Amino acid sequence: MSKIECGYTEASKKNLREDMTEWLDRHLAGDFPEEVVSLCVNLDEDGGGCDLSGCECFDPEDEDWGCEIVYDFGTENDRLLWDGYPDSDDWDDDEWDKVNESEELEKTQALVAGIVKEYCQTGKYADKLRKLQGVGVGFCDGPLQLVYQQDYK
Repeated sequence: MSKIECGYTEASKKNLREDMTEWLDRHLAGDFPEEVVSLCVNLDEDGGGCDLSGCECFDPEDEDWGCEIVYDFGTENDRLLWDGYPDSDDWDDDEWDKVNESEELEKTQALVAGIVKEYCQTGKYADKLRKLQGVGVGFCDGPLQLVYQQDYK
């Protein structure tokens, strides 16, 4: 396995699901400010961790809604980092190119999106998330994967 391969095993996926669920429980326990209408799980650009952003707008047609941050849920100082992920601090340009050309970041986004989608359905604070207009998962400079959108019938 190269430095850039995540190598998710069933055990590591289970551990990430448990860690993320506990982390979400901890950070979603309090009240959200009124101006928070959507939530974005922001993945680190190397795919090895994340934080939460409460956003003041939501538009499923414009992924930039995730940039309109008004609240960090206390995650700025308590980011979720997953064990066993390669340390990108020492990566050179060639290694970053390999990461960007690989499917590892997409795999990470899909894995985290699946966990967050499940949390929106059955998590301890799923009801709070379902009151928001939308919930997405993505990288700061990449596409957001929408995992929940409020139904406006």
